[in-house]
Amino acid sequence: TGFGLKVTGAAKVTADLTVGGGLKVTASSVKTATYSLTTNDFFISADGSSGAVDIEASTLVAGQICTVIATDISNSVRVTGITIGNYTFLTALDCVTVYNDGTNIRIISEYKQ
Repeated sequence: TGFGLKVTGAAKVTADLTVGGGLKVTASSVKTATYSLTTNDFFISADGSSGAVDIEASTLVAGQICTVIATDISNSVRVTGITIGNYTFLTALDCVTVYNDGTNIRIISEYKQ
């Protein structure tokens, strides 16, 4: 008890992982243009103030989740590559979490303002 863990690279957990406190995740830089998710992405901010933004989710690896928040929707902000079709944000500060189950890219949660 009473220890911290900081991972600056990749970490693989091969058993159950229980987090007994908060989980702090640093957001990637704000995306203002089309962007394909990488294995390092967990939380993405998409800003459509200067043009349309598509966040491509088909690049998620099996088991990976990522949450995308639309900070500005002056222009179209979408999550593309989802098995059932693209997700278009209708309100600023809405967010959606996508998951690759190994076969499909699915929306597993959605938050609307």
